[in-house]
Amino acid sequence: MKISSNLNTKSLTLGDLSNTRNNNFDFIRLLLSFCVIITHSYIIIDRSDNNELFLQLTRDQISIATLAVNYFFVISGFLICASWINSKSTSDYFRKRILRIYPAFIVVVLFTIFVVGPLGTTDLAGYFSSPNTYKFFIRQIFFHKDPLLYGTLNNGGTPSLPLGSVATLRYEVAAYIMVAVMGMLGLFRNRYIHIVLLVVAIVVYNTLPNHVFLKLPFFGSLGGYMTRLATYFLSGLCFYMYRDLIPHNRPLFFGALALLVGACIMGQGLHWILPICATYLLFYFAYSRTINVHNFAKYGDFSYGVFLYGYPVQQLLWYYFPNVKQPMLQAIVAMIISCGFAALSWHFVEKPFLRLKSKRNSPTVVATAVSSA
Repeated sequence: MKISSNLNTKSLTLGDLSNTRNNNFDFIRLLLSFCVIITHSYIIIDRSDNNELFLQLTRDQISIATLAVNYFFVISGFLICASWINSKSTSDYFRKRILRIYPAFIVVVLFTIFVVGPLGTTDLAGYFSSPNTYKFFIRQIFFHKDPLLYGTLNNGGTPSLPLGSVATLRYEVAAYIMVAVMGMLGLFRNRYIHIVLLVVAIVVYNTLPNHVFLKLPFFGSLGGYMTRLATYFLSGLCFYMYRDLIPHNRPLFFGALALLVGACIMGQGLHWILPICATYLLFYFAYSRTINVHNFAKYGDFSYGVFLYGYPVQQLLWYYFPNVKQPMLQAIVAMIISCGFAALSWHFVEKPFLRLKSKRNSPTVVATAVSSA
């Protein structure tokens, strides 16, 4: 991490800063992946996240993993909006999305079936002879709502669930489709509609948090969880659409921080302001002119790999070392091991497929950030 000594005192906007190749998104995404692992360690070991420190600091309003997933979707909303606008066509847009998420995802599903599953069962013959084992592959690659690999990892807090963290990928794919539909309808020509959609999403999420609006094949219930993720995706999208009007300055940073601290102290209201205030903090840091971790992914962008492999690693750690009762210890070990798998995933799966994307697309400044999103 480097602190810049040459500060520009000019009042810049997020739009000014996003037009450069310098940002801290790689560092932020890896940090968010680690945050997901922390909460999952509590869930796997304690069968609850009630003792998780961040949840206690916010007075039971939000866990660190929930916050992290929210901000994965904020970053996605920002960068995927840029990806659509910078794509040559709809097919080009979907081609880039598929190349980014699908190859590594298919590999981790195969890894789960042929490595994690056998290591996490006491009936190896029954495991490989069961049709459920191979149905798991079909369910996963089509993002089915049933994530269970039956008959495995039965001594943890989430039995038969080796890929618990990737359940959000089907909502990510739904968001990609939503952006494409919005683009084809011409909704990016009028940015006011995005503010309306964000306000509606915030109100619906906070007033009808558990309401089921519609049940969809594969995706499950439209409401609650999906509404929350849509809210944060739209937040990132709005920040991109209004980036030229959003100042990047310290008064706004400290104002947003004060509101968040106040909501934590009061123990209420956090979910109403998180989509705006915490999103501003995130982008303030992402485009910080003083804190410079722009070359953090010099040796590889490991955030997606950590996200994919973290949960199966945690499940196996608990399966083989059930006497280790310290969630933070398990989380640290899981981070280290999953970084190893993530490095392999990046260099042998993700990076080669990303080269296919770059061969047919001349690089643009904003697309530089999108390429690893």
